[in-house]
Amino acid sequence: MVTKRGTVNLSDLMKRKAPRTDMDGEDSSVQVPAETCRNSSNAADEAEEDGIKAIYAVQTELAALETAQAEGILQIIKKYNEQKLPVYARRQKEIEQVPEFWFRVLLVHPSTGEHITDLDQGALRHLTKLEVVDVKKDANEEAAVGAGGTVTMPDYRVDFHFSPNVYFTNAVLWKEYRFRDHEATVTSSEIDWKDTVGAKDLKATLVTTLMAQDPMPKDVEPSFFSIFHAEDRDLEMGEVLKNEVWRDPVGIYMSAEFEEEEEEEEGGEEEKG
Repeated sequence: MVTKRGTVNLSDLMKRKAPRTDMDGEDSSVQVPAETCRNSSNAADEAEEDGIKAIYAVQTELAALETAQAEGILQIIKKYNEQKLPVYARRQKEIEQVPEFWFRVLLVHPSTGEHITDLDQGALRHLTKLEVVDVKKDANEEAAVGAGGTVTMPDYRVDFHFSPNVYFTNAVLWKEYRFRDHEATVTSSEIDWKDTVGAKDLKATLVTTLMAQDPMPKDVEPSFFSIFHAEDRDLEMGEVLKNEVWRDPVGIYMSAEFEEEEEEEEGGEEEKG
């Protein structure tokens, strides 16, 4: 019988699988004693256990290095944050020479400006300083480093400084953000409203005031000052203020001025047309 090259016929397979026999026709396959199998199994288990122990030891060493790395990074961050303090003070001194600087920055930034209503603008024009401050529960508190070198996010507070105005008596309004065990706690100062028409109108647009009405008004824009309330848990707003507004306010201000100039030029061209 002719078979195709590269194929195996049934008789070939039977020959390969058939056990070897001696002259008497008995199976001559080698029989491995059961005790030998058990010994081989035990040896394999011991080898695996030793391997896992060795890997764990190396992994523990890596974890220690990661923790040391995180602690080193924290020290570097702390060092440069301290060096930034006098520079921030110099920046604020220059900012004070520009009227309504912080108000304009908040107004043009897309994540904050969308929450600023016409009524808010009157009060925010008195904003003289916005500042992000690292906070600790006590003088000895440091940022925590967890297992594997994970670092607890630094706690911070955003301070809004105001000049005297007809809306509230607070010289400073603040929002504080603390992080523990992957959970955030947000607290806020309370607004001490004055007994004025402007204050009453602005207070009437707070989210808490609107939600207390039945039905809730749908044609009233909630006030930016709604963030100064114990029930407000908006972490995104805090991150925007810390990482964008506080970090580079002049960049935001300059881009806004450029856009305003373009709008004025476009408006002038339309009037000429």
